[in-house]
Amino acid sequence: MMDSTDKTAARRLRGENTPELDRRVAALPEAQQFALLNDPDPQQRTAAARALGSRHRSAAVPLLCARLQVETALYSRIAVSEALGLIGSPAIPALIALLGKIGNNQHQTLPTRGFYKKSFPLPRDIVTRTLIKIGCPALAPLENVVLTGERPAVLEAIDGIGHIAWTENDRRSEPVLLSAFQSSPSDVLIQWKLIRAFQAFPSAPVRAILTEVILSSPLSELRWEAVRSLALHGRPFSANLQQAIQADPHPEVQKVARFFSE
Repeated sequence: MMDSTDKTAARRLRGENTPELDRRVAALPEAQQFALLNDPDPQQRTAAARALGSRHRSAAVPLLCARLQVETALYSRIAVSEALGLIGSPAIPALIALLGKIGNNQHQTLPTRGFYKKSFPLPRDIVTRTLIKIGCPALAPLENVVLTGERPAVLEAIDGIGHIAWTENDRRSEPVLLSAFQSSPSDVLIQWKLIRAFQAFPSAPVRAILTEVILSSPLSELRWEAVRSLALHGRPFSANLQQAIQADPHPEVQKVARFFSE
C-alpha cells in the first residue's frame, strides 16, 4: 500500500501542482507560458494551461489543442481541456476538427447494461467533454457535424448536443437529431446515441420515436435506453407501454424501468 508521501509523488507525476506554482507561472510572460505547455515536467504543463485559460487567450488555442492530442498526465490533460473551455467560442473550430480523433475511449459497441443515473452521461471523448464546457455556442457547429461529418465525429457530436441540451435546457437542436435518426436506421450505434440524447427533448415527436423503439426494436440495448430517456421526460407511461415493458424478454429493460419510475 502506498503511503501519503508516495501518493503525493504519484499525483505530481500526473501533473497535480500547487497554488504557489500556479501563481508563479501566471506571472510569467505569455511566451514563457506557451513554452511551458511542452515542458517535460507535467506540473509545469498544468500551470501553463491554467494560466493561459485564465487569460482567455485565443492565441493559445492551437498550442492547447496540440497539447490535448498528446498529453498523458491526467491533471495536465484536465487543465488543457479546462483552459480551452474557458477560452470559449474561439476554440470551437479547432475542437470540432478533433472530434473522435483523440484516444480510444469512445464507444465502439453497444453497452451491456443500462446507465443508472438521472443526469446526462459524461461523454467519453475528451474533445466532446471540452466542447460541453463551452456550452450553447458549440451547438450550431455540432449540428453541422451531425449533418455533414464523418461517422466518428458524428457519434461524438450527438453526445455533445445531448449533454448541452440537457444541462442548458436548450432544445434548438431537436430537428437535426430527428433527421439523423430517420437517416440512419441501419447504424445501431448512432441510433443508440440518439436515443440517449433524446432524454433532453420531451417533445411529442421524440416521445413517439422512443415509444416505437420500446415496442418494436429487436435490440434490447435500444429498448432499455429508450425506456430511460422516456422516463426522464417526467411523464407517466401509458398502460399499454407499461404492459409491454413488463412483458419484455430482457431483464435489463424491466430493471431500467423500475429504477427510473422510483
